[in-house]
Amino acid sequence: MGPVVAAVITSVIVLAATMYLINGWTKKSLAAFGATLGGILTACLAAILFASLGAVMDIAMDVTAACAELERHKPDISRKALFTAGMNVGRDVMGTMSTTLILAFFGGSLGVWLLDYAYDLPYLQLINSNAVGIEIMKGFSASFGVIFTVPIAAALSAVTHKVEHK
Repeated sequence: MGPVVAAVITSVIVLAATMYLINGWTKKSLAAFGATLGGILTACLAAILFASLGAVMDIAMDVTAACAELERHKPDISRKALFTAGMNVGRDVMGTMSTTLILAFFGGSLGVWLLDYAYDLPYLQLINSNAVGIEIMKGFSASFGVIFTVPIAAALSAVTHKVEHK
């Protein structure tokens, strides 16, 4: 079994356990599970899975929780309106989450940069180092995972919504 497949399987196990412990198997947690899975598979395209799992799971739960709460207070809301609301919430959270990821990855590599700087390496060597490239790749990959999770979470929330006509 390849390392990417093992990472996906491990992520699915962690994801399933986390979602079950948070809410049990409700339609909200199932929608968040599906959205997170879609997000980590998107991040997987660049083979950065574990670095993005927490952020993707966070935004999936943010969007599905907002949709579930909206549905609870307004049960006659249409699927289209619920999807739109999920996208609006996700758009707001997505910007801050992507920034958080990029800053977290940069902060994690700051020690390496400072060490390289202490050794008085030339600027071009610092900026072209593998550590910089890896952190940039992790930040972008995780951000793509977060970005693609939003519409998946909003769509799954809308699909699982049952409109009751009176």
